[in-house]
Amino acid sequence: MSILWQGARGLIVKELQAKLKEFGFDPGPADGIFGPATTAAVTAFQKYQKLFADGIAGPQTFSTLELSTASVEAPTPARTKVFVSYSHADEKWLRMFQVHIAPLERSGVVDRWDDTKILPGKKWREEIAQAIQSAKVAILLISAYFMASEFIAENELPPLLEAAEHDGAVILPVIISPCVMGNLATFQAVNSPSKPLVDLSRGDRDRVWVKLVEAITAALNE
Repeated sequence: MSILWQGARGLIVKELQAKLKEFGFDPGPADGIFGPATTAAVTAFQKYQKLFADGIAGPQTFSTLELSTASVEAPTPARTKVFVSYSHADEKWLRMFQVHIAPLERSGVVDRWDDTKILPGKKWREEIAQAIQSAKVAILLISAYFMASEFIAENELPPLLEAAEHDGAVILPVIISPCVMGNLATFQAVNSPSKPLVDLSRGDRDRVWVKLVEAITAALNE
C-alpha cells in the first residue's frame, strides 16, 4: 500500500484528489501533485473522520475514502536503509555517527542514508522522499535545532512515523541536547533524555554510539 504525503506526484495522487472532492474536501486542482491544498484537504478529512490528522494519506485514509486498493497499489522499495534525520546545526554529531557505523557499511551489513549522499544536480526533495520510503531504521538526532526545523517536522517525521505505525520501521532517537520532545517522547531513546550527548564525556558518548549501532543491527535482523 502506498503512503502519500506532500511532494508526491502521479496518477495515485490524482485519484486521491478526486476522491477527496467527492467527499466534499477541496484539494485544489486534480493535477496529480500533492501540494499544500491537498495536504489541508487530507487533514480536514482525517479530522472529520476522527482519524490521526497528519495530512498523510496512508492505509486508514485510503480505506475511509473508499479508494480501491487496486488504485493505490504501487511498487515501493524494500525497507533496508538506515535513514538519518538531523538538523544541519548538529552536523558534527552526524559525523560521529558516520564514524561508528562505517565498519558495518564497509562490510555491507548497513546501508546508511543521510543527505550527504545527495549528489550535485539531483532533486534533493525527491532523494529524501525515496530514502524515507526505503528506510527500515530511522535515526533521529534530537536537539532543540531538530525540533525547531520546519522541514523535518513537515517532510521527514510524518512519513517516518507513518512507516513505524504501519510498515514496521524502527525509530531510534538519540538525544543530542536538552529539548522539548513532544510526541517523540513516546519512543524509547538510545540514551536517556536526562543524559544528552552534550553533557557526557567522550567515552560515554562513544558508548552511546556503540549502543546505537547495536540497536540498528538488531532492528535490521528482525
